[in-house]
Amino acid sequence: MIISRPHKFLRTAVPVLPWDADLAPDRQWQLVDGLYAQRRSLVDGSAALVLVALACFGHRASVWYLVWALLAAVVLAARLALTSWYSHMRRAEFTHQSPHHWARLFTFGAIATAAIWGAGSATVLATSQDQVIVAFVLIVQAGWIAGASVRNNASPAAAAGQLLVTLVPDIPAAFFAADHAYRMMPVFFVLQATANWSISRHLTVQTISLLRSETHLADLNNRLVAANTDLADANCRLYSLSATDGLTGIANRRAFDEALQKEWSRASRNGTELSLLMIDVDFFKAFNDMYGHPAGDSCLCRSAVAIQAGLRRPPDLAARFGGEEFVALLPGTTPHGARDVAERLRRDVEALAIPHLGSPNARVTVSIGVACVIPQPGDAAMGLIEAADQALYRAKHTGRNRVFPNFPPREAVA
Repeated sequence: MIISRPHKFLRTAVPVLPWDADLAPDRQWQLVDGLYAQRRSLVDGSAALVLVALACFGHRASVWYLVWALLAAVVLAARLALTSWYSHMRRAEFTHQSPHHWARLFTFGAIATAAIWGAGSATVLATSQDQVIVAFVLIVQAGWIAGASVRNNASPAAAAGQLLVTLVPDIPAAFFAADHAYRMMPVFFVLQATANWSISRHLTVQTISLLRSETHLADLNNRLVAANTDLADANCRLYSLSATDGLTGIANRRAFDEALQKEWSRASRNGTELSLLMIDVDFFKAFNDMYGHPAGDSCLCRSAVAIQAGLRRPPDLAARFGGEEFVALLPGTTPHGARDVAERLRRDVEALAIPHLGSPNARVTVSIGVACVIPQPGDAAMGLIEAADQALYRAKHTGRNRVFPNFPPREAVA
């Protein structure tokens, strides 16, 4: 089974990365990126191996040292090609393979380099009579292993594989060395492997812990952003509720007061007209007494809908002023335009044909007072309301169901 399906065996038997379900995919790719972001280290480590082999060849002309250097160069070229392939894949976001797949390829390359180191150092240790060469090879090898253990801590398989494949061949080679003094070297190799593995394992734990913390912080940040968004939405809804009349669904007195101040300031800066309609449902008390409060509420709701529908520009605002009174704020509207809008609203409410036997018209009607002003420095917005209210008073006392304009000079609204 293992021989017939070697790829599946290697995929399941080599646990190259110390994480699975509890680390987000982007963090997994971040670990693999760290493994492949070692082009210079790959060159330095493998170049050191080639130089060691060539130095040994120069000291003692042996074909074995040339083969050692050639194999090291071939593995170096293969690993550099794999690194370039990975970089191209990541730039193109061509990630149909899992991060485990790419970590496994890196591990195989690391172990291949370690195998050349192990075979070469074991051969030197077993056959060389020159203590200088042996010491040189083992010192450089120890430095390479230490560096690789630190760099490859994201893949325990790579770190452990390099330690084992490099140092294990040296143990029997030391026993069979021509110089009996080398037989104490296995103790050094075991200590070196233990120390390097402890360092690598510690760095692995710290790296994974840091990535998990980053994931946790990112999750908390996302939750905070979502909570802030929900809070902003809730505030918007709360403001909308606080600015809406509960009965009619149009703007309430508070929203009207805020809009009036804002439009008053704008009209004062720009020197433009600001018009206001004060609207009162005729004989509404009699309507309530005759038909009851539920019918009165329905009457107000239908009237409010007709008034709001009659305002056709986005800046215009219809609001309930209080009781059976409504207002319509018309920014940038001339006296003539305001009077036309008021007349249209009066007709629209009358067209609802809400029966009202307590009215001379036998249906619900409205009286509307119209005021218009160009705000000047020192003028108060309340003057516009008073002017519209005076016009409404005249409309009600001259027959109702009518529009009465009141366009006083500046002094009248100051």
